[in-house]
Amino acid sequence: MANTSRIISNNDGFYKEEATLDITSFTAKEVVLTNTPAKPEQLTVLPVSGTPQKYGTDFIVVGNRLNWNGRGLETLLEIGDTLVIIYSIN
Repeated sequence: MANTSRIISNNDGFYKEEATLDITSFTAKEVVLTNTPAKPEQLTVLPVSGTPQKYGTDFIVVGNRLNWNGRGLETLLEIGDTLVIIYSIN
């Protein structure tokens, strides 16, 4: 899947991941996160050089998979795009 790098932002349970879309993640229309977000609806997705995306409208999260199949991000993303993803596991 996507080339991801996990960065622990701080010690209070928040994670920041950057995922660069490769052909596999672009075709699958999803990125596998390092952890399962505690509250997926509070997850932040920001395409680099883009605007924050909305849960339910632009993407959904099922378990540790961020998915945009049939959602707003589907028409915005291209292979090589990078997503900044921030979420809590607490």
